[in-house]
Amino acid sequence: MKPPEFVNDALGSLGLAGEFRCSNVAAGRAEAWAYVINGDRALRLWTELQHRAPPDWWPLIVGDESSECRLGDIADTCQATVRELVAEASGLAGEKCFHRWAERHSELAILAGIRDEMEIDPAQVAEELAEHRDSWDGIVLARDPHTKAPRSTVLVVLRTNGEQATVPAILGWGGGNDCPRPVEQVAVLRYWHEQYGAVIAGLSADMFIELRPSRRPADVNGAIALALQQCLYCPEIRSVGPLAPFAAALMRDSDWVFWWD
Repeated sequence: MKPPEFVNDALGSLGLAGEFRCSNVAAGRAEAWAYVINGDRALRLWTELQHRAPPDWWPLIVGDESSECRLGDIADTCQATVRELVAEASGLAGEKCFHRWAERHSELAILAGIRDEMEIDPAQVAEELAEHRDSWDGIVLARDPHTKAPRSTVLVVLRTNGEQATVPAILGWGGGNDCPRPVEQVAVLRYWHEQYGAVIAGLSADMFIELRPSRRPADVNGAIALALQQCLYCPEIRSVGPLAPFAAALMRDSDWVFWWD
């Protein structure tokens, strides 16, 4: 079996040597091919593959080769088929996921007797936007988590059903540690793709996912609404600091990152 022609065309257009190898990242649930590249060139190759890929293929940065192997283990343990997960996700709206998580968050806050920290002052967001801050354009998964230096990175092209949002269903990715289940992942990714043109750039076996939107929130209120959605999707975000700077960053940055410890 040979890799699809578009991957070699992408390598040739960028002057990259070598070839894609067969990957077990999906544990037989879908055809997949992998290429190892230095992290400082990963985004460029991902972008080239995204432009060249037919509708039923999607490029995905998965971190290092250890993460690639562990993703295969995750996919191998998924009991539901890809078709079953995608079908279930088709009956679940992304907005319903946010509403359910919001209700759970409010109940937990009441039980703990604490003030709801998910309040964002529009004036503070506007102040953050008024200050000049550099935005970073890159792929977090292509960098060493400790030194932040570019690292050897695995880029996978994955056979899909024509929709990149179904990648979590194909890999059986999600669930545990408050991480949304694969079905919920698909529903939310579909919603954010419709609203912001967000697509998956990468995910890892360490429950880390990175999205790249083609559109940003149009105004402060839109940024606040999106920030609250992302906090419900990934509660870990609330641990990094005040939410006003986070909401402002959504109007500047070119990628969204989420993780579940």
